[in-house]
Amino acid sequence: MNSIFSATLQKIAFLITSIRKSTVASPFLRSEGIILQIQDATKWNSQLKMVKSIIKNPEEVNSVIDPLSQKEQRSKNIKRVELSALKELVTVLEPFEEATEVVEGEKKEQKEQVLSYVKEMLEKQEDKDISRGK
Repeated sequence: MNSIFSATLQKIAFLITSIRKSTVASPFLRSEGIILQIQDATKWNSQLKMVKSIIKNPEEVNSVIDPLSQKEQRSKNIKRVELSALKELVTVLEPFEEATEVVEGEKKEQKEQVLSYVKEMLEKQEDKDISRGK
C-alpha cells in the first residue's frame, strides 16, 4: 500500500482511539451527531467505515484534535493531502464494499450483481490508469 495511505490510516486510527478515550472530545462529537468508527482487525471493511467516519466531518474532528495534541506541542490535525488520499481510497474501496454486501446477501439475483460490480470496479481502475498515463 502506498506510504501516504498507510501512514494516514495509522494516524487516523490513533486519533480515533485518542478521541474515544477523551472525556471531553468523545461526548462533544456525540452531541454533534458524529460517531467515529474504529477499525476491527477481523473485518476488512471496518477500515473503510473508519475512513468514511473521518472524511464525513473533518472540521469537527480537527476541532477536537487540537486540544488533545497541545500536550505534544504539535498539531495532529488531518491535513488536506491526507484527506484527499482518504477520499481517493474510499472511491477505490466502495465497489468492493458493495460487492461484499451483495455476496453476503441471501438472494440469488443479488449475487448475480457481483459481476457487474467487479466489472465497474475494473473499468474505474482502467480509467484512472489511462488518466495517469499508465
